[in-house]
Amino acid sequence: MYFSVNTSYKKNMNETIIYCPYKSQTWALIFTIPIGLLAFVGAGYCLSLSGISVISFVGIGIICIWLTKMIYDSSNKAVFFEQKGLRIVGGNYKDYCYILWEELTYAYFARDFKGHLFLVLSPNALNSKEAKRFANRGAKLSQICVDSVVVIYMDVVQNVSQLKELIDNYVENVDIC
Repeated sequence: MYFSVNTSYKKNMNETIIYCPYKSQTWALIFTIPIGLLAFVGAGYCLSLSGISVISFVGIGIICIWLTKMIYDSSNKAVFFEQKGLRIVGGNYKDYCYILWEELTYAYFARDFKGHLFLVLSPNALNSKEAKRFANRGAKLSQICVDSVVVIYMDVVQNVSQLKELIDNYVENVDIC
């Protein structure tokens, strides 16, 4: 009697799709963390021997720490596909944004220079070359928002069929480049 279930809330929650484009990259953490730790242990062990080996071990350890941070940050990025728009979260707080579906009238499935598939959502019409350029920039920077264009990596490991269906429903112009 005191508790009521808000059915509209449940309906909205079921229609929100959460997609983490770089989630499958976390497997690399299995290698970067132990290699970084072993490099610092090796630097401590070689401290009494020579300076060049210590510097190389410390360099390897620093690179592994930097890679671990980059992979962890990119794997925490998520895109919430909601009824009224896209919500992009994760990474830095300056990267958080909300974009309405009315602002994104063009969608392109484009491949970057390595052949990975990206979803490019744009407020303006793009030709094939421009869509591929945005896909390349999104791949290099691991960013989702690039110059008012949303660039989302379509991971081959994850099931993206719901995502493609959602884009067909909400975006007017869908093209494959």
